[in-house]
Amino acid sequence: KEISHLRGRDGGREIQDVESSIISFPGSPGSLKWEGNHGSFSPLTSSKRITHKKDYEIALIGAFRREKEKDTALQALRDENQAAMKLAKQREDEIQGLKMRLRFREAGIKRLEGVASGKISAETHLLNEKEELLKEIEVLRTQVDRNQE
Repeated sequence: KEISHLRGRDGGREIQDVESSIISFPGSPGSLKWEGNHGSFSPLTSSKRITHKKDYEIALIGAFRREKEKDTALQALRDENQAAMKLAKQREDEIQGLKMRLRFREAGIKRLEGVASGKISAETHLLNEKEELLKEIEVLRTQVDRNQE
């Protein structure tokens, strides 16, 4: 088909001209040369094709390596972020516990001031202090459960 197409296009030139023609396909890495009557193709620039192929392979390997390094770095950052979030949560819990203890202490101070001024009886103060201390013990137990140190 190619020969008849070329004969029709070139006005019936000899087959000899077509037998030694160079064929190039768009998008292909190199050109091919028709080897006459043997009916086989061989690379016109085989050394160039091999070096281009090696260059592409090296570039592809480098791209994969960089992508793997980026994935590893991204995972390390994710792990670091999770650790930081965990520490922040622990600190928030610790601060909340300290605020609760501070409120208990302030309430105790107010009761003692009330007892000193005679507004609250000593028995009522001791009962309220016992309740507040039990609540504080519960808060401390939850803190110990969260952080064994």
